[in-house]
Amino acid sequence: MTTRLFTTPNLCSVFRLAMSPILVMLAYGDERALFVAGFGAALVSDVADGLLARRLRIESEGGARLDSWSDLAMYLTASAGVCMLVPHIVRREAIMLAAMGVGYAVPILYGFLKFRRLTSYHAWSAKLSAVLVACAILAMLLFEQTWPLWIAGPVFLASSVEEIGITATLPQWRANVLSMWHARRLRKAGLRPPNAARTNAGPGPAATGRSEP
Repeated sequence: MTTRLFTTPNLCSVFRLAMSPILVMLAYGDERALFVAGFGAALVSDVADGLLARRLRIESEGGARLDSWSDLAMYLTASAGVCMLVPHIVRREAIMLAAMGVGYAVPILYGFLKFRRLTSYHAWSAKLSAVLVACAILAMLLFEQTWPLWIAGPVFLASSVEEIGITATLPQWRANVLSMWHARRLRKAGLRPPNAARTNAGPGPAATGRSEP
């Protein structure tokens, strides 16, 4: 396990953090095309982050935590951008968007209350929901279509429920818990979780261990 900070996957995460204020300014200036391009670049960096981490076998607890914070910043920024750039869609789809907002916040708050840190599970369901949410965001911004949102929303909420279940199951914080089944195995084993391994993959608010639209 490496403890290096300036690794390529970590630099990808730093790029997403750096892009967040830039994207907010673009959205505030009503620069929709540039916002979409910047958000797309952030998504590419998220995918590259995971692929490089696995390929180079670069593992660190700090890397996993940095990735989760970067995903959180990216998807909060994307949410703000959607509100500023297509407010008429936000008003029309307020119920679904509000439900997803609650589904995003609750697992994060629960993780902080229990572990005093951001969860970094990178679960399979979170990766799938991150891809679908990213597609829904791009569909709203590029084509003003909302049907992808109604596919992404239920998957996202199911992923949020699983994240809450993983947090409730784990006795201690651990990164890269791929599913509820894996969390139960860890608990049943009764082993003290080792330092988190950075093997995240794919986009995601993942944030939130969500990875990753």
